[in-house]
Amino acid sequence: MGLAYPWDEIAAAYARAAREPYEPEPLGLLTARAAVAERYAPGVDPARVLLTASTSEAYAHLFRLLADPGDRVLVPRPSYPLFGLLADLEGVELASYRLDPHDGWRPDWDSLDAALAERPVRAVITVSPNNPTGSSLDGGALAALAERARAHGFALIADEVFCDFRRDGVALVDAARDGLLDDVTWFALGGLSKSAGLPGAKLAWTACGASETVLGEVLARLDVIADTFLSPAMVVQVALPALLELAPRIRAAIRVRLDVNVAALASLVGTPAGAWPVMGGWSVVLRVPAIHGDEEWARRLVVERGVVVQPGSFFELEAEGQLVASLLPEPAPFRAGLAALSALAAG
Repeated sequence: MGLAYPWDEIAAAYARAAREPYEPEPLGLLTARAAVAERYAPGVDPARVLLTASTSEAYAHLFRLLADPGDRVLVPRPSYPLFGLLADLEGVELASYRLDPHDGWRPDWDSLDAALAERPVRAVITVSPNNPTGSSLDGGALAALAERARAHGFALIADEVFCDFRRDGVALVDAARDGLLDDVTWFALGGLSKSAGLPGAKLAWTACGASETVLGEVLARLDVIADTFLSPAMVVQVALPALLELAPRIRAAIRVRLDVNVAALASLVGTPAGAWPVMGGWSVVLRVPAIHGDEEWARRLVVERGVVVQPGSFFELEAEGQLVASLLPEPAPFRAGLAALSALAAG
């Protein structure tokens, strides 16, 4: 991608960590959890932070914690298609609620309420910023979700891996600190993959909250689940405080790349192609004439123009003529890709 990383400092953090003894703790090293609490969950006791190797593993733990086989969990549509695989592995049934493209991809409350009325659910998942739409939940949306959580007794799971790249919205821990989530069981997920641009580091975190009568049981059960796997490598846990110190510099370089490529989307104005506004995250939803299916558009772009995009249906985007592209490529090939898209759309 051509992004500048402080590799020498990253390597030094790992080298120092490699000398530390193996002293596992079920939820993760307390020093590492304290670093997460300080930077991503201010006001949250480090004892309420869980470390996993990935957010995928965190979801698996939370499904085990919250649901029995056959129980239902709600996920947003559109969203990244990981949830179905994880739910299948844990025996959990998924249903979806719609995000409205004409309302800034906010939750369609009628869709959510219909899903809640159909049968009980154990958890509602939000992705904020959403992948691929980039939309984030604001305080009003979180308050509305919390009201429903209290009424229906479900837990709220917020995937906030792109939280450092949102352009608006409210983080779940901030909403909790402001009292919006009182008496709601909630979990906020993040990790090094996006917050520090280090997917190979394989470390994610989950901050937890609940009423005083529930919190102790939640943490005790998570402790047993996590102790069964002891998943995150000790080296990356020890190195985590240093990696989080370096993360703002990496994010700054990523933000520059994102801003340049978002600005380049203006080249689509006046062409048969277009793009939804980018509100956060690392992706853009592109629009093309619905004369072909999205898979056919993706196939033609890669075969005829050497441009790689994802079909919108991969993310359950409901309208035809939508494609998803990464905003991380180097600017020159990204601009060339947009030009190729415009030319192909023009026929």
